[in-house]
Amino acid sequence: MIESLESVLRYKSIFLSGAVVTLMVAFFAYLFSFFLALTFLFFRKRVGPRFRKLIDFYPQIFRGLPELLIIFFLFYGSGLLLSQIFSQELNPSPMASGVFALTVVYSAFIFEVLRGAQASLNTGEALSAKALGLRPLQIFLFIEWPSIWRVAIPSLGNLWLSLIKETALVSIIGLSDLSRAATIASEATQMPFTTYFVAALIYLFITVFSMLGQKILVQKFHSNKEATRV
Repeated sequence: MIESLESVLRYKSIFLSGAVVTLMVAFFAYLFSFFLALTFLFFRKRVGPRFRKLIDFYPQIFRGLPELLIIFFLFYGSGLLLSQIFSQELNPSPMASGVFALTVVYSAFIFEVLRGAQASLNTGEALSAKALGLRPLQIFLFIEWPSIWRVAIPSLGNLWLSLIKETALVSIIGLSDLSRAATIASEATQMPFTTYFVAALIYLFITVFSMLGQKILVQKFHSNKEATRV
Protein backbone atom coordinates (compact mmCIF):
# COMPACT_ATOMS: atom_id res chain seq x y z
CA MET A 1 0.00 0.00 0.00
CA ILE A 2 2.82 2.39 0.90
CA GLU A 3 4.71 1.59 -2.31
CA SER A 4 1.61 2.14 -4.43
CA LEU A 5 0.94 5.41 -2.61
CA GLU A 6 4.48 6.58 -3.32
CA SER A 7 4.00 5.73 -7.01
CA VAL A 8 0.78 7.74 -7.16
CA LEU A 9 2.28 10.71 -5.32
CA ARG A 10 4.83 11.07 -8.12
CA TYR A 11 1.93 12.67 -9.97
CA LYS A 12 1.24 15.15 -7.19
CA SER A 13 1.72 18.09 -9.56
CA ILE A 14 -1.13 16.76 -11.72
CA PHE A 15 -3.33 16.35 -8.65
CA LEU A 16 -2.49 19.86 -7.47
CA SER A 17 -3.22 21.36 -10.87
CA GLY A 18 -6.49 19.44 -11.05
CA ALA A 19 -7.51 20.62 -7.58
CA VAL A 20 -6.83 24.24 -8.59
CA VAL A 21 -8.98 23.84 -11.70
CA THR A 22 -11.75 22.25 -9.65
CA LEU A 23 -11.75 25.16 -7.21
CA MET A 24 -11.69 27.68 -10.05
CA VAL A 25 -14.68 26.08 -11.76
CA ALA A 26 -16.60 25.86 -8.49
CA PHE A 27 -15.75 29.41 -7.44
CA PHE A 28 -16.69 31.12 -10.71
CA ALA A 29 -19.80 28.97 -11.22
CA TYR A 30 -20.97 29.74 -7.69
CA LEU A 31 -20.16 33.43 -8.01
CA PHE A 32 -22.05 33.84 -11.29
CA SER A 33 -24.91 31.67 -10.01
CA PHE A 34 -25.21 33.76 -6.89
CA PHE A 35 -25.40 37.09 -8.67
CA LEU A 36 -27.76 35.74 -11.33
CA ALA A 37 -30.08 34.36 -8.64
CA LEU A 38 -29.80 37.64 -6.71
CA THR A 39 -30.81 39.56 -9.83
CA PHE A 40 -33.84 37.33 -10.33
CA LEU A 41 -34.77 37.74 -6.68
CA PHE A 42 -34.62 41.54 -6.86
CA PHE A 43 -36.74 41.85 -9.99
CA ARG A 44 -39.24 39.13 -9.07
CA LYS A 45 -41.23 41.37 -6.72
CA ARG A 46 -40.79 44.44 -8.89
CA VAL A 47 -42.03 43.29 -12.29
CA GLY A 48 -45.42 42.44 -13.71
CA PRO A 49 -47.11 39.05 -13.28
CA ARG A 50 -46.01 37.79 -16.71
CA PHE A 51 -42.33 38.39 -16.08
CA ARG A 52 -42.73 37.02 -12.56
CA LYS A 53 -44.07 33.77 -13.99
CA LEU A 54 -41.08 33.58 -16.33
CA ILE A 55 -38.69 34.06 -13.42
CA ASP A 56 -40.50 31.40 -11.39
CA PHE A 57 -40.47 29.04 -14.38
CA TYR A 58 -36.69 29.30 -14.79
CA PRO A 59 -35.70 27.18 -11.75
CA GLN A 60 -38.40 24.63 -12.53
CA ILE A 61 -36.78 23.93 -15.89
CA PHE A 62 -33.16 23.59 -14.87
CA ARG A 63 -33.77 21.84 -11.56
CA GLY A 64 -35.53 19.11 -13.52
CA LEU A 65 -32.71 18.44 -16.00
CA PRO A 66 -29.57 16.36 -15.30
CA GLU A 67 -26.45 18.48 -14.98
CA LEU A 68 -24.55 16.22 -17.36
CA LEU A 69 -27.15 16.71 -20.09
CA ILE A 70 -26.93 20.50 -19.72
CA ILE A 71 -23.12 20.35 -19.90
CA PHE A 72 -23.27 18.34 -23.13
CA PHE A 73 -25.96 20.58 -24.59
CA LEU A 74 -24.09 23.82 -23.89
CA PHE A 75 -20.66 22.48 -24.86
CA TYR A 76 -21.64 20.97 -28.21
CA GLY A 77 -24.51 23.38 -28.86
CA SER A 78 -22.37 26.48 -28.34
CA GLY A 79 -19.71 25.04 -30.63
CA LEU A 80 -22.28 24.46 -33.35
CA LEU A 81 -23.72 27.95 -32.88
CA LEU A 82 -20.32 29.63 -33.05
CA SER A 83 -19.44 27.66 -36.17
CA GLN A 84 -22.64 28.82 -37.86
CA ILE A 85 -22.04 32.46 -36.90
CA PHE A 86 -18.37 32.69 -37.93
CA SER A 87 -18.57 30.15 -40.80
CA GLN A 88 -15.68 28.12 -39.42
CA GLU A 89 -15.23 25.32 -36.95
CA LEU A 90 -14.86 26.72 -33.43
CA ASN A 91 -14.56 24.66 -30.28
CA PRO A 92 -15.66 26.29 -27.03
CA SER A 93 -13.42 26.13 -23.99
CA PRO A 94 -14.27 23.24 -21.63
CA MET A 95 -13.66 25.61 -18.71
CA ALA A 96 -16.08 28.24 -20.02
CA SER A 97 -18.68 25.63 -20.99
CA GLY A 98 -18.43 23.92 -17.61
CA VAL A 99 -18.73 27.16 -15.67
CA PHE A 100 -21.64 28.28 -17.84
CA ALA A 101 -23.50 24.98 -17.46
CA LEU A 102 -23.06 24.84 -13.69
CA THR A 103 -24.06 28.50 -13.44
CA VAL A 104 -27.31 27.80 -15.27
CA VAL A 105 -28.12 24.89 -12.98
CA TYR A 106 -27.02 26.28 -9.63
CA SER A 107 -28.49 29.72 -10.15
CA ALA A 108 -31.85 27.93 -10.13
CA PHE A 109 -31.06 26.20 -6.83
CA ILE A 110 -29.69 29.36 -5.22
CA PHE A 111 -32.69 31.35 -6.41
CA GLU A 112 -35.04 28.89 -4.70
CA VAL A 113 -33.04 29.15 -1.47
CA LEU A 114 -33.08 32.95 -1.54
CA ARG A 115 -36.75 33.08 -2.47
CA GLY A 116 -37.62 30.82 0.45
CA ALA A 117 -35.59 33.01 2.79
CA GLN A 118 -37.28 36.12 1.43
CA ALA A 119 -40.74 34.59 1.95
CA SER A 120 -39.97 34.15 5.65
CA LEU A 121 -39.34 37.87 6.19
CA ASN A 122 -41.61 40.31 7.92
CA THR A 123 -42.80 42.69 5.19
CA GLY A 124 -43.45 45.47 7.69
CA GLU A 125 -39.88 46.75 7.61
CA ALA A 126 -39.84 46.95 3.82
CA LEU A 127 -43.18 48.76 3.77
CA SER A 128 -41.96 51.23 6.38
CA ALA A 129 -38.79 51.88 4.39
CA LYS A 130 -40.88 52.45 1.26
CA ALA A 131 -43.08 54.90 3.15
CA LEU A 132 -39.95 56.80 4.19
CA GLY A 133 -39.02 57.24 0.54
CA LEU A 134 -36.26 54.65 0.11
CA ARG A 135 -35.74 53.36 -3.40
CA PRO A 136 -36.39 49.68 -4.28
CA LEU A 137 -32.67 48.90 -4.52
CA GLN A 138 -31.99 50.55 -1.16
CA ILE A 139 -34.82 48.60 0.45
CA PHE A 140 -33.51 45.36 -0.97
CA LEU A 141 -29.87 45.89 -0.04
CA PHE A 142 -30.23 47.47 3.41
CA ILE A 143 -33.54 46.11 4.70
CA GLU A 144 -34.29 42.76 3.06
CA TRP A 145 -30.88 41.35 2.16
CA PRO A 146 -29.31 41.17 5.66
CA SER A 147 -32.23 39.06 6.89
CA ILE A 148 -32.28 36.92 3.73
CA TRP A 149 -28.55 36.29 4.09
CA ARG A 150 -28.89 35.23 7.72
CA VAL A 151 -31.60 32.69 6.92
CA ALA A 152 -29.98 31.37 3.73
CA ILE A 153 -26.37 30.87 4.88
CA PRO A 154 -26.69 27.16 5.84
CA SER A 155 -28.46 26.20 2.60
CA LEU A 156 -26.05 28.25 0.50
CA GLY A 157 -23.15 26.47 2.18
CA ASN A 158 -24.68 23.10 1.34
CA LEU A 159 -25.06 24.14 -2.28
CA TRP A 160 -21.36 25.10 -2.38
CA LEU A 161 -20.41 21.63 -1.13
CA SER A 162 -22.69 20.05 -3.72
CA LEU A 163 -21.21 22.20 -6.48
CA ILE A 164 -17.67 21.09 -5.65
CA LYS A 165 -18.70 17.48 -6.25
CA GLU A 166 -20.60 18.34 -9.41
CA THR A 167 -17.47 19.84 -10.98
CA ALA A 168 -16.30 16.26 -11.59
CA LEU A 169 -18.88 16.05 -14.39
CA VAL A 170 -17.01 18.71 -16.38
CA SER A 171 -14.06 16.34 -16.83
CA ILE A 172 -16.18 14.45 -19.37
CA ILE A 173 -15.85 17.30 -21.88
CA GLY A 174 -12.06 17.41 -21.47
CA LEU A 175 -11.45 19.74 -18.55
CA SER A 176 -8.35 18.78 -16.56
CA ASP A 177 -9.92 18.95 -13.12
CA LEU A 178 -9.21 16.76 -10.11
CA SER A 179 -11.26 13.83 -11.42
CA ARG A 180 -9.47 13.98 -14.76
CA ALA A 181 -6.12 14.17 -12.99
CA ALA A 182 -7.01 11.02 -11.02
CA THR A 183 -7.89 9.23 -14.27
CA ILE A 184 -4.59 10.23 -15.87
CA ALA A 185 -2.59 9.08 -12.84
CA SER A 186 -4.58 5.86 -12.67
CA GLU A 187 -3.83 5.00 -16.29
CA ALA A 188 -0.15 5.81 -15.84
CA THR A 189 0.37 3.85 -12.61
CA GLN A 190 -2.19 1.08 -13.17
CA MET A 191 -3.25 1.59 -9.55
CA PRO A 192 -6.84 2.85 -9.76
CA PHE A 193 -7.78 2.20 -6.13
CA THR A 194 -4.86 4.16 -4.67
CA THR A 195 -5.20 6.92 -7.24
CA TYR A 196 -8.87 7.54 -6.65
CA PHE A 197 -8.32 7.21 -2.91
CA VAL A 198 -5.89 10.14 -3.08
CA ALA A 199 -8.39 12.13 -5.15
CA ALA A 200 -11.10 11.37 -2.59
CA LEU A 201 -8.87 12.64 0.21
CA ILE A 202 -8.32 15.91 -1.67
CA TYR A 203 -12.07 16.32 -2.21
CA LEU A 204 -12.63 15.58 1.46
CA PHE A 205 -10.03 18.17 2.48
CA ILE A 206 -11.74 20.81 0.34
CA THR A 207 -15.10 19.88 1.83
CA VAL A 208 -13.90 20.01 5.43
CA PHE A 209 -12.16 23.33 4.85
CA SER A 210 -15.33 24.72 3.25
CA MET A 211 -17.45 23.55 6.19
CA LEU A 212 -15.10 25.25 8.63
CA GLY A 213 -15.29 28.45 6.60
CA GLN A 214 -19.07 28.28 6.61
CA LYS A 215 -19.11 27.78 10.38
CA ILE A 216 -16.83 30.78 10.93
CA LEU A 217 -19.00 32.88 8.63
CA VAL A 218 -22.18 31.98 10.51
CA GLN A 219 -20.58 32.67 13.90
CA LYS A 220 -19.21 36.01 12.72
CA PHE A 221 -22.58 37.06 11.32
CA HIS A 222 -24.45 36.19 14.50
CA SER A 223 -21.81 37.88 16.70
CA ASN A 224 -22.13 41.06 14.63
CA LYS A 225 -25.90 40.86 14.94
CA GLU A 226 -25.72 40.51 18.73
CA ALA A 227 -23.28 43.44 18.91
CA THR A 228 -25.67 45.55 16.85
CA ARG A 229 -28.53 44.76 19.23
CA VAL A 230 -26.47 45.78 22.24
